Amino acid sequence: MSISRHTGLNLSFNVLSLAVYLVTVPLYLQWLGKEGFGLLALIWLLVTYFRLFDFGLSRAVTQRLAALAPTTPPATGETPEASPGSVIVWTALALSLVGGLAAALALIVGGPALLAAWDTLSAGSRLALLGATPWLAAIVPIITTSATLVGALQGRQRFLEMNVAMFTGLVLMQAAPLIVMATVGGGLEVVIPIVVLARASALLLLIVFCARAGLLTRPARFSRPEARQILRFGAWAGISSIVSPLMTALDRLVIAASRGPQAVPNYAVPFQLVERSLVLPHSLSEALFPRYGTLAADAAVELSRRSISMLAAVLTPIFVAGVFLFEPLLAWWLGAAFAIDSVLVGQLLILGFWTNALASIPFAQLQASGRPGVVARIHLLEVLPYLAFLGFALDRWGLAGAASPSVCVRARISLSCGVPQDSAAAQRSILQRARYCCSARSSRRDCGHRCHRWR
Repeated sequence: MSISRHTGLNLSFNVLSLAVYLVTVPLYLQWLGKEGFGLLALIWLLVTYFRLFDFGLSRAVTQRLAALAPTTPPATGETPEASPGSVIVWTALALSLVGGLAAALALIVGGPALLAAWDTLSAGSRLALLGATPWLAAIVPIITTSATLVGALQGRQRFLEMNVAMFTGLVLMQAAPLIVMATVGGGLEVVIPIVVLARASALLLLIVFCARAGLLTRPARFSRPEARQILRFGAWAGISSIVSPLMTALDRLVIAASRGPQAVPNYAVPFQLVERSLVLPHSLSEALFPRYGTLAADAAVELSRRSISMLAAVLTPIFVAGVFLFEPLLAWWLGAAFAIDSVLVGQLLILGFWTNALASIPFAQLQASGRPGVVARIHLLEVLPYLAFLGFALDRWGLAGAASPSVCVRARISLSCGVPQDSAAAQRSILQRARYCCSARSSRRDCGHRCHRWR
């Protein structure tokens, strides 16, 4: 398959995921109320970002398998892709399981103390979360091992199987609790176990797909030399996998801690809605990552430049329109009362996500080319300015203030540091392309020509 077909496949499943989200969120708000949905949004957040305990192993597996694929033909009578690819996957799977179990143990031990210190939480919500702690701990190793298997399928460019498993888990996680609440009743005590079972179902699918791809052949074999190579790459990639999700999640955690879970929906809903605007850059970077592993350095840089130019041409008009259309669309979806407190948050987040969308391509190229340390250092540069501004802005300007650090801090660093080679010239080229696409001189035919060159 070509990059464009891989991107289209990833994009299709991401759009379907967005449709599921748009349908289910109003129902959760109606049945759980603002505080209940705020807690559920935090649980979804934790479920998503427990993947940080993968410590970069999934990215390392993708990079290792992508580099291995074109140079290691199968031996006579051997199942294609069985070995040494299978050794890589089994080794990474064992490492991710150990990391997940350690994180689960830490959650069981430290979770009750964290809940006791959360003074803005009502007694009923604290009791519900306390009862859910074992379930949340159980899901951590499920998520870390799932991430490794997703990385394995991506490294072999098995994007159909990868998306089917992930979409199945998402549909079950979003829709199954609603079905149970509609039929037998209940609240968060019903939702949380179903979320765990949904992710476990996705893990089973990933195991089946990896086995069919010859990536989990028996007997299972753990390789210490391979573990050292994976951990060497994963150490830097792990910094990115911890820092970047932590910064993405920190704003909602700070809001919940300082203003209570009832304030979270007015920030979490526009955040998750705007975050879905990254479906195209995410789909493209996921398709490009294994391809980068097979290219020479100059070819990889040129591919990144063309991809960034294409993204700027396609996304800029969409994001500009989103700033103006966000308020009426949110009011139509969830009502005018909800939109009043959320529209400025969404508009600010759109600006921040535009720059992150463009930076996702060079970040993927740097990691795939064996330079995850560069990406990790860039993410570390973001942390202190972000943390320093987040608390001040939230206290000074409310929920809109919590959205402003992603614009003021992350935007500049992403554009300055996230462009591959000749960064200043490339950055000027991107901004010129963005202005051109928003001007009257830009035509659909010209944008189509640029996309055809990228393909």
